[in-house]
Amino acid sequence: MCEDFMDKLNKAFHPAEEIKDPKFFIGRGSEIREAIQAIRTPSSFLALWGKRGIGKSSLARQISLIAEGNNTLPTALGLKNLLPSKGLNYIVHYINCDKSIIDINQLLDRILHGETNTPSLFSYLKDGEKKLERFERVKKVSGGGKVMGLGAEVGGEEKAIYSITESQSPFQKFKNILGAIKQQNSDKSGIIIFIDEFDLVQNKSTFSSLIKTCSDSYIKFCVAGISTALGQLLGDHVSITRQIRSINLEVMPKEELLLIINTAEKELYPLTFEPNVKHEIIGASEGYPFFVHLLGHRSALHAWEVGSKNVNEAHLKIALESLKRGSLHPAYEQLYQEGVKHSPQREILLRAFADALAEEVCTTDVYEVVKDLGLTNPSQLMKELTSPDGGPPILIHTRDRYYRFQDPVFRTYVKIRNWKF
Repeated sequence: MCEDFMDKLNKAFHPAEEIKDPKFFIGRGSEIREAIQAIRTPSSFLALWGKRGIGKSSLARQISLIAEGNNTLPTALGLKNLLPSKGLNYIVHYINCDKSIIDINQLLDRILHGETNTPSLFSYLKDGEKKLERFERVKKVSGGGKVMGLGAEVGGEEKAIYSITESQSPFQKFKNILGAIKQQNSDKSGIIIFIDEFDLVQNKSTFSSLIKTCSDSYIKFCVAGISTALGQLLGDHVSITRQIRSINLEVMPKEELLLIINTAEKELYPLTFEPNVKHEIIGASEGYPFFVHLLGHRSALHAWEVGSKNVNEAHLKIALESLKRGSLHPAYEQLYQEGVKHSPQREILLRAFADALAEEVCTTDVYEVVKDLGLTNPSQLMKELTSPDGGPPILIHTRDRYYRFQDPVFRTYVKIRNWKF
């Protein structure tokens, strides 16, 4: 019984990972429509961007499923008429970026060779892993300018389907391998390279060249990342403006947040959420589905642990208290502690920024508020919030006298959490 309920609970709410099952993906109908249209447009390039905790990775996963031929979500959203009569049948190569990727050359290396949970690009070729081993072996022993040919058995004879030379650019090598995939997978709609957390790539200066060199009706790219503007995600790549299909994810409306809980409730039946509890969870989330999943998951777990079939205010209170004490989300609690440290004055300043109404917060307005609370030197307290030693900044300078939270979900956490001092 315990295992069955926990399995259902982890399917119903997803606070720790993106949503992979279309059954539990809620809303974003217009974004899915845009994505399907982008996939079906030759040489188009799709960019998903928005704040942290808004659901970009979940949307990217659903777009991947649709591209591979899963029609569950388009059917549910009434968008099946946008799909070709035979359906989509793309190869989807999904890559997660991290801070170790310095530039586009290193990104190409990650795409080519894969990672822990992602196959290499060679895996889509006949005898792919053998070709990867051969490629690596020849690459190590070859000298400058030496040709590294990789062939395929076709009709009983060896045919070189592409070759790579040391003098070729990484883009040309990459394009040649994609060309081989296209040649050997003519039964597929194409290949889509999904690059998640693209904003973590430090130097994007040659990215537009990659898109221009490699994109065609068969080969497509999609990037997703945290940003408050498309330019921040992509860098200065105006030369590919005509190819970009941009999807900006905003905070979710209350009716879609409510639908997250209602959909989870069906999975957890006979466990139900009291109506007032649903609305309190939605109110606390401030439009971020992450908090709906987090509080929904934890409050349902508390109800089940005491044998209740109704999630009531008492169960939600326990979940909220855990969050307020800092025990429900260790990463955010660590960030809070590092920002506040041993300074009650800095905590007042941080919470004043969190309570401001605008996304971009003017220091003049905040300083007036905190001075009324007894702070005499707010500007001197800003260092730990904007450029802490050894940690990420909490506040990012956007323009003269204006700052925003690097992670807007953390801003909501600051509002909910109890005072430290």
